[in-house]
Amino acid sequence: MSVRVLIVDDQEPFRLAARMVVDVTDGFEVVGE
Repeated sequence: MSVRVLIVDDQEPFRLAARMVVDVTDGFEVVGE
């Protein structure tokens, strides 16, 4: 089972960076932005 992550920020560069970190971290999954 993975930890589901919702990324919320008004700055696209931060959202992209956060998504990249979550994508390469085992056990985490982005479920929405």
